[in-house]
Amino acid sequence: MSKRGEISSSPLSRAAHGEIGAARRPDPQTVERLETEKAENSNVQKLESLELQKSRNLEPRGPGRPKSQGPERVGRTIYLPPDLARWLKVYAAMHDREISEIVTDVLEGYRRDRTRLGESY
Repeated sequence: MSKRGEISSSPLSRAAHGEIGAARRPDPQTVERLETEKAENSNVQKLESLELQKSRNLEPRGPGRPKSQGPERVGRTIYLPPDLARWLKVYAAMHDREISEIVTDVLEGYRRDRTRLGESY
């Protein structure tokens, strides 16, 4: 047993008095690396947040219609040949339209043509 005023040799007592388990200062390279990683992660989060805000942006587009408004839409995945997909993306950007709007216009025209030919489904 220890006398009064002396530090006990038990690990808990030694830790309580800072003899063991004391925090060590990391080397400067480690600190710099961690700060850089933290800054990069923060920048990625800001960029993702900005992209999300842009995707929700309701600025007027094309013929005065706000983006992503209008008739109810149902999501579908389609697969296009690479050259057609690239053309569609460029065309949409050049004409300030959504790809969904262009595809809807084309499909509605196709349906009208099929209906005129007597096809129903």
